[in-house]
Order: sequence, then structure tokens, then C-alpha cells
Amino acid sequence: MHTTSNVEAALYWAVFVKISLDQILNDRFLCEAFFGKRQSRMNPQTSWIIEDVPNLRIINDNTWEAAQKAQNQRSRPTRPDKKSVDGGLRRPKHLFSGLLKCGVCGAGFTLVSGTYYGCSGQKNKGNCNDREPITIDRLENAVLSAVQSQMMTPKLTKVFIAEYKSALSNLRKEAVRSKTEQLQKKG
Repeated sequence: MHTTSNVEAALYWAVFVKISLDQILNDRFLCEAFFGKRQSRMNPQTSWIIEDVPNLRIINDNTWEAAQKAQNQRSRPTRPDKKSVDGGLRRPKHLFSGLLKCGVCGAGFTLVSGTYYGCSGQKNKGNCNDREPITIDRLENAVLSAVQSQMMTPKLTKVFIAEYKSALSNLRKEAVRSKTEQLQKKG
């Protein structure tokens, strides 16, 4: 049997807990969630506390340094002229990626599956009559054999070498000019 003091004490605690929960929910959860008052922000870097905790490391310092060095040696800027990386200078995965055009409609010839090139106009819009995909191997062999048989003549080889030397010379001049400008900005 409950005594009056026990019932009063239980009632007091029940009311206290209910009032406390209501206050917590209204002040913290409901108001902030519904009215958007709560915002997550990073603490300023000046207030960060950074401590060295060697026992939490999963690799030793020598391994870490070697990995960082190897990573830096392999990295290259994808777009040195832009801050954001959008893949503009990413190397193509296949030999003729980005170079092929459909002979029927002029749209790009792209990979339509893992091993087939096809007309992107047909694939994306359905507005081309070229519905035949071609395997990567078959396309590359056909193009390379045509280049070899029709363009590898002594006369065309001389023209190619002259154009290549000219383009290479222009690239070198541009690189020297760019490096000079960078050094002048720093100096």
C-alpha cells in the first residue's frame, strides 16, 4: 500500500520530469528544428586543439613519409589554369576517345557499352539511322591500318615531322614564357 508521502513524492517527480522534458523538447528540439535556428558551423582553426597521439597511428612515420613522397611524385595538375578539377586534362582511357564523329549525323561516337563505340545521337536522342555499334578493338584496328596504309608515305612522313617539330617548338616557347611570367610574379 502506498502512503500519502510516497504518492506525493512520486507525483512530484512525475510532474518535474514532464516539465523538464517539455522544456527540453520545446527549447532544444522543436523550436530549433522547426524555425531553423540551429546551424552547424566549424570552429575557427585558431580554437582547434591538436595533439600528437602516436599510439593511435596505424602506420609508422617512415612508411607515411614514403607514401606521401610516392603520391606527390605521381600526382600532376589536371587543370593548371583553373583551381577546380573538372577532368579537362585527364588522359583518355581509349585511343580514340573524344576524336570520333558519326559519319551519318556528325554526332560524337562514344562508348555505348563497356566494349562498343556507337553514335551518341542515336543512343541519347534516337535521331540517327546508324544503329550498329562497333567493338573498340575492331574500330582501333581499322583506323590504325588505314593510317598505316594511306598516310605512312615518305612524303607525308616528312610533312608530319616538320609539323611536329613546329608544334613542339611552339609548346617549348610557351612553357618558357609561362615560367618566366611566374618567376616575375614571385620576384
